[in-house]
Amino acid sequence: MTAHVYTFRAIDGTVLYVGCTERIGRRLLQHEYKPWWPEVVRIDSVAFATLAEARLAETSRIRQLQPVHNTVMTDHREDPGGWATRRRREALKAAALVEATA
Repeated sequence: MTAHVYTFRAIDGTVLYVGCTERIGRRLLQHEYKPWWPEVVRIDSVAFATLAEARLAETSRIRQLQPVHNTVMTDHREDPGGWATRRRREALKAAALVEATA
């Protein structure tokens, strides 16, 4: 199954949210109930071969773009992995092992 990293942007280009999913259509519909949804005017999506690759890209984009509504994060400068979920940490470790053996 293909995984996607998607980015929601406001009319002025502000990055509102970055997410990752294997079910892009279903996940986008879930966001329609967020109070900030009316601000979204553009959705970008990039496909990845694996969920692990997508999660790595999502993490990188969140750190780089600092979306307004990705509120799960804590200050990663003090705790580099503190905001990642256990599943995401496991995916990051698995991807690092794959890269190390390649």
